[in-house]
Order: sequence, then structure tokens, then C-alpha cells
Amino acid sequence: MKGSTPNAIIPGFPYEGALYWFFSERGTSSYQGSHSYYLSLYGPEHDKLVPRATALVALFERLVLAPADARLPDNGSHQHGMSYNHPDLRISMSWEHKEWDEENTGIATQLLKSSGMNQLLSKIPLFASDEFIRKHFLCRTLLQMRLADLTGSVLMGDGFFHAVCDLIVRRVGNAVTALAISSQAPWIMEPKTLDLVGLTFPASNIDSFAAIRQSRQVSEYAAEFRTAAASAMGEADATNSLLAAMKKAMDQGEIQEHVSGAFQAIGSGANVGGLFPFVGTIASGIGIGADVASRALKRAGARKQWYLLGPKMQEIALKRMLSQLEK
Repeated sequence: MKGSTPNAIIPGFPYEGALYWFFSERGTSSYQGSHSYYLSLYGPEHDKLVPRATALVALFERLVLAPADARLPDNGSHQHGMSYNHPDLRISMSWEHKEWDEENTGIATQLLKSSGMNQLLSKIPLFASDEFIRKHFLCRTLLQMRLADLTGSVLMGDGFFHAVCDLIVRRVGNAVTALAISSQAPWIMEPKTLDLVGLTFPASNIDSFAAIRQSRQVSEYAAEFRTAAASAMGEADATNSLLAAMKKAMDQGEIQEHVSGAFQAIGSGANVGGLFPFVGTIASGIGIGADVASRALKRAGARKQWYLLGPKMQEIALKRMLSQLEK
């Protein structure tokens, strides 16, 4: 996926579960039930991952979810037949492809006969303790891989998820190809990486999430952020590569700010020349040109400030919360 910048995301482990939990609107606590399906769907520490998962989604224009037996915002208004589409939140989901499809369950059963797969899954205590949960997790992973290929979306998960996808392709490559499941590696975003680059914010409710999804400035920052992230994913150390790109953009932004300031100073000084008749026309012309150049540089600098995406999301969420308090 090096160099590509798709505008849609399919979240994998551990972010998908955190999003489904957030959309359930059951507060900041974790799932307290014992149903294996929901233990598997939400995953471990889903409540702690919500701020990162919701910020991660804001990177992309569209969120494509693998269907699950779980609540989504405004289901009654936006679910039509087999499809769910929320235009304001830009979330879509279709039951045309299901987690328990015969193809998924057959491959998952085959994978669970592999000692290598079972050893890998055992690294997550939740998966090590329950055979149903292991199989369900694999079925959902297979579905997410297939949907990423069909929709041309970025498949996003952590390092563990990437390792599972890689092993799936190596173990059942022929079956994967037959099912049109993508053999491309997903983008790897560790929770610690999201913290380092500022992609975490307290999305306290669907309303604050909606404010961020509807922000034009967030969309503009996010487009630049995706481009930088796509390039970083092709490097051996994606985290350091992304941080280096952020530093470079920050340095360039500071340079442009200084140059913009210099143009403003030239414009102001030149306009004073208007007091002198014999240089007034020339000086005023320089002033107008400098003002235009200054504004252009400021706009260019703003585009370079994609590294401020996280703080911008926090600002928008805070403004939405404060506006509600005033009502």
C-alpha cells in the first residue's frame, strides 16, 4: 500500500470493537456481560481504546464497518434493508457479506488446526481462553480483509492484527485468493503511536464525534495526514517515519510563517511610501503584492499543519460540549 492514500477505513483489531462499544452509547465503562460473542466483538480494553479509535476514524472520509449484531447510531433512520448508511457520520455497513459465511467459517476452522495460529492467538488472553472467541475473531478478520479488498479501503489494526492477517495469507493463500481477500498488509497503528502523534481525544458522545466528522478543517488536515501515514507505512519503522514527517512539516510551517511575516512587514513599510508622491504608486503596488503573497503563504502554511489534526479535533469537541452547556 506504499504511496496510496485511500479515503475509507475498515477498522480491525483492536479498534473495531472500541468503535462498536462507543456506538452502543453505554457510557465509559466496559462491557460487563459474559456473552462470548460480545466479549469477542468488543475485545479487551475496548473502553480505554475509544479515544484512539474515534480519532483514528477522523483520518478518513468514510468508515466501512464489517457487519455485526450491534447497535449503530440512528439505526431506525439509516438502516434500509441490508444496508446501513449514515451520511452525517459517513458510516456504511452492509449485511451482504456476513461474519458467519460458510467460506469464513470453513477457513477459520482450518486455521485453528494450525499450532502457529493458536500460538499467535494465545498472546491475547481473551482469545486463549475460549474456542468460540478464537473462531469468531478469525471469521471477522477474514471478513474485514475481504471487505478492504472489495471497497478499496485501508484495513487498520495494531501489530498483532497485522501478524494474524499475514499468517492467514501464508497459511491459506489459495483460499484467500479465491475469496478475493486482499493479500496486502493492513496499515499498522499501535495505540502508543496514536498517542505520540496526538490522535486521541475524549469523544464523550456521538454528538461530539459528529462535530468532528462534519468539520471541513479536520477533513483538510486529515487528507494531508493520510498522505504522510501512507508513506510511513512503507518504512521499516512506521512510527518514527511518521514522527519525522510531522517534524519536517512543523519546521516548514515555521519557515513559511517567518516569510509571511516578512512580506507583511514589507507591505506595511511600502505603504508608508505613499506619503511621498514620487514613489507613492510604486510603493502602494508593492504593498498590495506583499499582502497577497502573505495571505497565500498563510494558506499554504495551514495546509502544512496537518500534524495539528489531533489538537484540532479536541478543540472542536470542546466547542461542541461548551455550546451544549449554554443551551
